Amino acid sequence: MVEQVIWGIGNIAGDSPSTRDSVLKSGALQSIVTVLDQATPGTSFLRNASWALSNLCRGRPQPNYNYVRPAIPSLVKVLVENDKEDIITDICWALSYLSDGAKERINDLLSAPLLSRLIQLMQH
Repeated sequence: MVEQVIWGIGNIAGDSPSTRDSVLKSGALQSIVTVLDQATPGTSFLRNASWALSNLCRGRPQPNYNYVRPAIPSLVKVLVENDKEDIITDICWALSYLSDGAKERINDLLSAPLLSRLIQLMQH
């Protein structure tokens, strides 16, 4: 049931910037972050949560950074702990969306675990 709710959130968030913003304002990001933090690496549950979170981070105009910024530690955790290509792809897209903008965004993403993992992935 929770997996279906997350899938629904991802679909709604991916529909348009206005629906994405409504989902973010409702506080749904925190629920997805909780799933990311607790899900077993490589599972479809984690895959759906990664995809949904990526949808919450994308679009033009960009989402309010203050709404999506709290997801960064969980995105890094999932990227470091997973080797499933589809999960890695969604997490990298989310990080890409989050890095697009002011310098503060880049600074928020500069962490040793994230940089090490990104370098490892580029060498793959």
